[in-house]
This record gives sequence, structure tokens and C-alpha cells, in this order.
Amino acid sequence: MLLGCYALFGMALTAAIVTMTLVIGHLARTGLPAVQAIPTMWIPLGIIGQSIAAANMLGRVSDTAVSSEAAAGLRAFGIAYGTVMAGVGVLVLGYACLLTARAAGRGLRFSMSWWSFTFPLGACAVGAGALGIATDSVAVQWLSVAMLAVLLGIWAVVAANTARGVWTRALFVPVP
Repeated sequence: MLLGCYALFGMALTAAIVTMTLVIGHLARTGLPAVQAIPTMWIPLGIIGQSIAAANMLGRVSDTAVSSEAAAGLRAFGIAYGTVMAGVGVLVLGYACLLTARAAGRGLRFSMSWWSFTFPLGACAVGAGALGIATDSVAVQWLSVAMLAVLLGIWAVVAANTARGVWTRALFVPVP
């Protein structure tokens, strides 16, 4: 079962790398999306956070299926992978925040694309939590809690705006 989970992790990671390569290539050729679509630029953070969580959670349970030496290696892999990807995640988060701030200055209005903020932030919170547990880092675990608190706030704003948009039917009008 563990081998199958790692195989699925590898397949998902391969698909994510291919997808991100295509997205980056498209952005290089055509430029950034329209202001109203900028929130979708947060989606790669979901891939990063989820993969950190997967690598560390699989490592955490690996001693149930493999020798203690192999399990230690898998835990070390999860920590190393998670640390590297957390660094990448910080860069992607900074870029996403910059793009979002610029879009806000250029008239970013609420649209359904705002739901793109929620999954990535939740996945990063889970990834930070898994990495914090794997490294016994209380600071990283608290970072995970802080990310979850921010997620709850963002989710509440997006849910309230979605409900209001449905109630007023404003969400059913095409966004230019």
C-alpha cells in the first residue's frame, strides 16, 4: 500500500510539473491573465502545499510497511523535500501577493475566481502542519495554525460575497 501511495505521489508530482511548465510557458507567451483572473495565480501554491503534506505524511507512516532504516530514509526525504518546496512556496506566495495587490490597484472586483485563494492556502497550511510535525518545529506548527486562521477569514469573505452575489444575481452577469 505504501509503495502504491508513493507511486501516486510521484505520478501526481509529474503531472503537476508538466502542468506548471505548460502554464509558465503560456504566461511567458501571452502575459498575465486579466485582472479578474489574477486570483487563479494562487493555484500553484496548492500543489506545493499538498505535495509537502503528502511527502511528510507518507514518511510518518512508513514504519508500518518498511524496515526502520528505510522508514528513516523516507522521513528524511519528506523533510528535505518539504523544506525545499517550502522555500519555493514562499517565493510563489510572494509573487501571488504582489500580483494580487497590483490587481487590487487596477480594479479587482469580487468574482468566483476568488475561491482560488482558498484551496491553495488550505493546502499550504496542511503542508506546513505536516512539515512542522515531521521536524518537531513548534514555530512551523504555529505557522500552520496562523495560515488556517487566515484561511478562515478569507473563506468567510469569499463565502459572504458569493452568497450576496447569488442573492442579488450579480454573479450571473458576465465579467468583462
